[in-house]
Amino acid sequence: LKVDKKLKFIKMNAESLNFPDAKFDRIIATCLVVHLKNIEKALLEWRRVLKPNGVITMYIALEPSIMLRLFRNMIVKRKVKKLGFTGYDLFIAREHINHAIGTLEFINYIFKDDEKRIKYSPFPFLSWNFNLFAVIHITKVKTRLL
Repeated sequence: LKVDKKLKFIKMNAESLNFPDAKFDRIIATCLVVHLKNIEKALLEWRRVLKPNGVITMYIALEPSIMLRLFRNMIVKRKVKKLGFTGYDLFIAREHINHAIGTLEFINYIFKDDEKRIKYSPFPFLSWNFNLFAVIHITKVKTRLL
């Protein structure tokens, strides 16, 4: 893997970032929010370190949508079972602790003054319950205190 020498990788807690306010133009979080112990604290931190007009993009699994459960039961669960992994449902229960409705509620509250676009997939015309995931784009409109 060739990595640009200008890049710097830092490991830290998403709920407590060691950066000044309004530091970043862009934040991307993929497959992360379902795992966070304190999603509200993390989202508040992300908003804090985002510059005005900066963008946050989040990919979230739509826990516990009908479509996602069906997909896991018909495809993923079968594949991991063939690989000898047992306890898949327990793994998901332990690791995927934030559900879609609660996550979207936190996003709507914390980013209430900001521009939000949600794209559901694979069916953009149906609700969260009939999709696998959503991609949420948030543009920070202005700086404010919650």
